Amino acid sequence: REVLAEFPAEDLAAVRVPEAVIAARVLVRAYGVPPDAIVVESQSRNCGENAQFPSPMIREFLRRTADCVGVQGRRRRIGIVQDAPMQRRMLLTFSRHLRA
Repeated sequence: REVLAEFPAEDLAAVRVPEAVIAARVLVRAYGVPPDAIVVESQSRNCGENAQFPSPMIREFLRRTADCVGVQGRRRRIGIVQDAPMQRRMLLTFSRHLRA
């Protein structure tokens, strides 16, 4: 809550801070995710572009880390942040783009 208080709604509308930037700050400050573990894509305008634009970066990450096990023996992970009503659509769209 404290992190979100840094971004009053009226300020966001005035400066047009992308949602991706806000989500990244919340992940870093509230959940301790290292900033270098986050890729922020803030240019897309729709669900298709949300998946299309970062897909090459994700494919490259998966290629480079194919033999890596990860921290404490856990598998590599990619997290996609999306609001609840769009989660299924985003999963299907990313699946399609990452197969290409």
